[in-house]
Amino acid sequence: MILRILGRKSWSRTALVFGLSGLLFLTACEPESPPNNTIPNSQHKVLVLCEGNFMWGNARLDAIDMDTLQLQTDVYKKINDKPLGDVLQSGLYWNNSVYLVVNNSGKVVKLNAQTLKQTAVNANLGSPRYLLSVGDKLWLTDLYANRIAVLDTTNLQKVTEIPVDGWTETLVNWGGLIAVASYRKGAYLFNATGTTANPSLLVGDSTTRYLAVDASGRLWMASTGTAGMSTLKRFDNPQNAYPTVTLIPQEPITKMVMSQSGEIIYFSMGNRVFQVSVNANSMQEATLVVDGFQQLYGMGLSRDGKYLLVADALDYVSNGKAKIINLQTKQVIKAFQTGVNPNGFLAY
Repeated sequence: MILRILGRKSWSRTALVFGLSGLLFLTACEPESPPNNTIPNSQHKVLVLCEGNFMWGNARLDAIDMDTLQLQTDVYKKINDKPLGDVLQSGLYWNNSVYLVVNNSGKVVKLNAQTLKQTAVNANLGSPRYLLSVGDKLWLTDLYANRIAVLDTTNLQKVTEIPVDGWTETLVNWGGLIAVASYRKGAYLFNATGTTANPSLLVGDSTTRYLAVDASGRLWMASTGTAGMSTLKRFDNPQNAYPTVTLIPQEPITKMVMSQSGEIIYFSMGNRVFQVSVNANSMQEATLVVDGFQQLYGMGLSRDGKYLLVADALDYVSNGKAKIINLQTKQVIKAFQTGVNPNGFLAY
């Protein structure tokens, strides 16, 4: 089944871009919140992952206390008395720890989830991208290594490697298998032991970045082809390498997250965020959630699923913005100034 919707713009870029300017999107009813420089002690945090600029060493971790809706800035540096590194790529919360992937520094950092104090680091990991917990290990994708590194969760040392062909991105657990987004081929399928599954590859477009599993156990894949065409494909079971449903926007999907319930996909095209039911028969059923960003660069959800968090990189060199959207009212309830190039959120 092939369905269509109009969209705008192309994939977000991590770039050293100068001279961009424009109007900031206005919040509804709430002024921008000034930072609170105390260390967060909330039981419900959202970490703001600010990647910084390539080769500038200005990656930063901010934290939102979701109980008070206050922002604590640069918390990693304040707590650990040192900078985080160069290009904060992604984060994972697992088993009471936070794991941060710092791409150009080639490292993964482990933090105590409550205190954000560093407890382990491995700084010899090439160009790492994303983490997934698999059993009692961590799988780590990479930009150049042609492999997935398997790390010990205690000390982050490499246990083994899984060979792949080229650049790999996000990973998900799917029906007892591990699906790994490939920037060349769609998504690889592995058994949890690291052996190749059958089929070994889900057929997608040449550039696949995002994977998510819905409430019915179906895998969703957001890809972009060589001609710039974007697709959102649904795979109903791991035995079939080809999608059951393919949704085709006219322009690329830049970010994708699944709701906590697994019933709604939130995705961005250009500087707008849409939502669509995982059971929709047509992308005509997609509705606008929020728009007006200058450079929409990251999305995430609060732990309870009530709030969508959206990051705006602005001009890519100045401090960015993070906005909290109430998903029931579709209103922006809070806006913060973050570090440079906020590219994602980690809620726990």
